[in-house]
Amino acid sequence: MLRVAIVLMALVLAGCARPQPDVAGKSILIVQAHPGDERNLAPMLADACLFQGARCHFLIVADANSPDCAAVAMARASGAMLAPAPCSNRRRKEMLKSAALLGGTAEFLGWDDLFYAHDRAGMIRTIDRWSGDGGRDRLVARLMGIIGRRKPDMILASDPRHGSSCHPGRRATATLLAEAISLMPTADRPETWLEETRDISKTGMGQRDDGALFVWPDNMAPVTWYDGAKTLPNGWQAHRFSDLVHRLHATQDLSPGGPSLAPAPERMRIPLIRLSDIDWRADMCDRLHIRLPTFDVAGNEERFVARMHVYGRGRAVKRE
Repeated sequence: MLRVAIVLMALVLAGCARPQPDVAGKSILIVQAHPGDERNLAPMLADACLFQGARCHFLIVADANSPDCAAVAMARASGAMLAPAPCSNRRRKEMLKSAALLGGTAEFLGWDDLFYAHDRAGMIRTIDRWSGDGGRDRLVARLMGIIGRRKPDMILASDPRHGSSCHPGRRATATLLAEAISLMPTADRPETWLEETRDISKTGMGQRDDGALFVWPDNMAPVTWYDGAKTLPNGWQAHRFSDLVHRLHATQDLSPGGPSLAPAPERMRIPLIRLSDIDWRADMCDRLHIRLPTFDVAGNEERFVARMHVYGRGRAVKRE
């Protein structure tokens, strides 16, 4: 019995694989926090939406008042300085191009792109800001309404326990989605798969290595893998779409004109898990103590805005 238990545990720790999601001809709803969050799933989505007859629709939740264009411009010491409103407009246009490249369509909810602590408290604060006076139930009802209207066979999203990078916006989006699905009658719940990747730095866990994706270390759910090295009917490797999507989101590109990411074929796999296999209320970020200059630290938002103006002096910060 002990030997059997050891073998079973070894299989779990190795991420015992499930069959791949059947995407052929399916209606797929991709729910993500920000424009650009589709990059990791792009190889699989291109395969499904362009070559397997799937009907793909992207729902982007936090697309308003984004500070990311200015943050990226400062990080790479070049590029356009955009204030939050025009930054969001630019990012929406990039997202529409990315959705079209992958054979899909997109819509935007217009919730604010916030940058709070990368822990559970930051996620809750994000949800509270999105809720306003209407409360959390209003957000969940909005997602339930979209699912009811779109009637997807399948939903793809981030893992609510960590959102790949512990970003509170990604976790908040996935958490609200999971809550919406949990309130639906069991027979009406779409098949839901989560991107189970690790994409964080500054925590000792490493980050993406030359474009390769790795399973979150604490994940114990069965993992299935999409093969990004697969050759598509147009002759391309599916993984090429990840790089193309990245380049389309030019406002987020830290190395414009730089070399394309090309991991070895055996490392082009995308790990996925089922929502039904996890406790979506669990947390995998608090213990990491990720320290970033988030806006919930007193004075940080004001310091960021001041720095943006200093950096943009001599080449005016663009505003609507």
